[in-house]
Amino acid sequence: MREYRGGFECNGDFSPTSVEILGRSVLIASNAQTKLPDESRQMTLPWDLEDWLTEVGGQVVEKQAALGDTSLSKQDQLILAIWLLDTEARNGGLSQYFANHGVEQWEKCVALASSDAIPSFAPFAEAVTAMLSGNPDPYLALIARDAEANDLYHTYQFSLVSELRQSVVTDR
Repeated sequence: MREYRGGFECNGDFSPTSVEILGRSVLIASNAQTKLPDESRQMTLPWDLEDWLTEVGGQVVEKQAALGDTSLSKQDQLILAIWLLDTEARNGGLSQYFANHGVEQWEKCVALASSDAIPSFAPFAEAVTAMLSGNPDPYLALIARDAEANDLYHTYQFSLVSELRQSVVTDR
């Protein structure tokens, strides 16, 4: 058993598995198990907030699959952007988000989330953009600063998701 940066342990050979998320093929490690140190466990979302985001994100994904991109309201697009960011960041870190979805998706997320609805997003986005600065490949830029990038996300995660939930509840 070997421990990898980011808290993954793999027994035996690494067996990549391809899954489809939002129409894109994404590689994951099929035999990887998350091993979080005690201090990292505090950085996860409370279950009710994680469950809410999973549920509402799933509803938007189902709507998009059934009716297409043009059926999504601005609020749906914002939910989808934050859900995608959070899901990828929790699964494999910010580097995985950029590896699987690229700068174009990040720019959509920034455009949607840099509003009064999610006040904590602007400083988060500024810090991520600073980490990407000067490197043409955002994935490599974040892999080089993996722990720092993931700590940054965990610092903002609760605020981002709770502010999103508050804006959704307010608008409905």
